[in-house]
Amino acid sequence: MSKENASEPNESSPGGNKTFTSVEAILARYVAACRQGPPPDIDDFLPSEQPHRLVLLEKLIAADLAQRMRLGQTARLEDYLGRFPELATADDFSCELIVAEYDARRNHGESPGLEEYAQRFPGQISRLRSELSTHAYISGTEDESSVSLELDPGTVLDDFEIECLLGVGSYARVYLARQLSLDRWVVLKVSRASGEEGKTLAQLDHPHIASVFSEQTISGRRLLAMRYVPGKTMADWMVHRMEINIHAWRGKDLLDWLEEQIAGLPGGKDVGGREEFAELRFVPAMCRMVLGLARALQHSHEQGVMHRDIKPANILIDSTGRALLMDFNVAERRTNGSNSIETSVGGTLAYMAPEHLAALQPDVSGSVAEIDRRSDIYSLGVVFYELLAGRHPWPHDETIPSLSATIRQLTAMRLQGAPQLPRRLPGVSPGLRSIVEKCLAPLAEDRYQSAAQLVED
Repeated sequence: MSKENASEPNESSPGGNKTFTSVEAILARYVAACRQGPPPDIDDFLPSEQPHRLVLLEKLIAADLAQRMRLGQTARLEDYLGRFPELATADDFSCELIVAEYDARRNHGESPGLEEYAQRFPGQISRLRSELSTHAYISGTEDESSVSLELDPGTVLDDFEIECLLGVGSYARVYLARQLSLDRWVVLKVSRASGEEGKTLAQLDHPHIASVFSEQTISGRRLLAMRYVPGKTMADWMVHRMEINIHAWRGKDLLDWLEEQIAGLPGGKDVGGREEFAELRFVPAMCRMVLGLARALQHSHEQGVMHRDIKPANILIDSTGRALLMDFNVAERRTNGSNSIETSVGGTLAYMAPEHLAALQPDVSGSVAEIDRRSDIYSLGVVFYELLAGRHPWPHDETIPSLSATIRQLTAMRLQGAPQLPRRLPGVSPGLRSIVEKCLAPLAEDRYQSAAQLVED
């Protein structure tokens, strides 16, 4: 097999990208159904054939747990054991599902302890202790309080009245709110995480970075008020991206989709400034968005701020096709050449550079100090590849038994080298291929050394 063909995974194989895409697409349909009413029966979303049924089942259970807890229902993993025999027994239950239940309960104000899980899953306690420790290290959530982040429409917190929920993350909820004193719409990010996201964002002033108005703590909740920009995340767009024909595509297709998605939100109709983007073909439109993000990174890095969690869910596409970098919750400021060491490195595994993944592994030579601006460029390169190809650059194996094993596998794949973009993509020049590959170079010294260099290319 030639190197060119070997770089493109077999989509029919168990670990191929088609599996990853279809799992994510089915999950997206499930979540969309939840927005229309009570959580539907997950049986309706399960394929009958193997080998991917168990992979999807575990993902759906994790989502179902979160949705039912959102509605105030008591949901536990044992509820699913009798319905789905393939989940095995409590003695060898998926550790990742236990962590998912743990997260969902904490996100809804509970304070589950390890002792409870030791009684419910005695055969898993040693492994679970290790997994939760690694999980807390990545997310930096060991000392969070149990205050609830659920806020109903009409709730007033100090100067803000909640209008509706815009999005849910692992450790925060994002609402559309009215700032009463100034009579304006804002995006209100509500979390209980520690950190200095507000102070970090206050140092940044760029048209491709979501700007912040204020930050305060009310009743144990951190409220971060940001400028309201009607739009959808790039993660939402990636779900829609799977369905489009890029050969006939124009920027207008993205703008029309956005207009439909945000039609019910304030400022979601009758927007201007769309004409130039509307005429772009697919590849130039994707390049336009990534160029804006690269310029945002250039500005951020010049202020000593590394994002450390660049991914489609942290990128907003506004109603004119402009991409904005959001969510600096795990960002780090390094000034005067300092290399500060933190107890939490943050980030999302699927978008981490090899040196970022190495910092999560105690048995690997690597440190938090090695995560620098070139790591951000790598993450942006993963997003760029995904935008162009419609899939993640590496096969995603959902069957790996533990978080630590997942990290080791992801590191090994990245160190093998940057994958090539599929050859059949129209409009992708050799120069553009080399830009993506340079962003994804395994060694930091082989990548762009600054976002300014990437912007120039």
